[in-house]
Amino acid sequence: MRRFRFPKAKVIKTAAILLCLFGILFVIITSTGFYQRIILPDSGDVKVLYLSFVKEGTDKGNVEVNDKQVISNILKLLAGARKSLQSSVQDTPLTKSYFKINIKMPSENQIIYLYKYKNSYYLEEPYLAVYRIAKADYKKLSATYISLADPLTQAVETRYEINRMKYGKNNETNDELSKEEIELVEAVILNGLLKSAAWQGEDITKIDECYAIHKVFTDIDIKNSYYAYLIEDDISVLQNGSNGYYSILDRKLYDKLTEAFEK
Repeated sequence: MRRFRFPKAKVIKTAAILLCLFGILFVIITSTGFYQRIILPDSGDVKVLYLSFVKEGTDKGNVEVNDKQVISNILKLLAGARKSLQSSVQDTPLTKSYFKINIKMPSENQIIYLYKYKNSYYLEEPYLAVYRIAKADYKKLSATYISLADPLTQAVETRYEINRMKYGKNNETNDELSKEEIELVEAVILNGLLKSAAWQGEDITKIDECYAIHKVFTDIDIKNSYYAYLIEDDISVLQNGSNGYYSILDRKLYDKLTEAFEK
């Protein structure tokens, strides 16, 4: 069989053209700043950081962050953003809701907005640039705000779901809670969170029966999950997250939770 071979000169010419195209593309990318990282201060230079959630022009709650480690964690998440081809031409994002991040330094402030638009996530510096941020980092930043705010705050629109679980699988679900049931699950969460003593949680998939309470923050598409179950000596506990810690839960509240599924 005769083998077909490209002329050597043609191969060299094709390679040169491709190299030239890559060079032009590189110049375009670098000149426009595409994929450029957002410029942030060192955590040590930050005096205080404020996180707030804004919906339809109304500030729903402002959280002051003074802890240096938490500030550092927030800055690391923001640092993952890359510049997009979009531009910022207004004081605030043109979205229904967003987070405002106010970074205060000795000589200046840096204001950044974090939001979701369609199926993408963005950081925006007013009149400077718009950056794309990974969904996972957006979720972590949103969860940071929620964890720092009052655990039962009504600042962000929420709804509750309760699942009766057996070895980690849902047996029954109640996602249309009555007013009394909402008051009950909020009392359960608050009772567990107010306890200072906590122990390493159990593997949910190995528990014969437990009750999962999901607090869904509908405005920002995240949820906090709590698991109520019995340990040895018939003691009721509430675990924060599937891999979190548990604290002792008032047995009367636990019994009321189980009764809600017997109706």
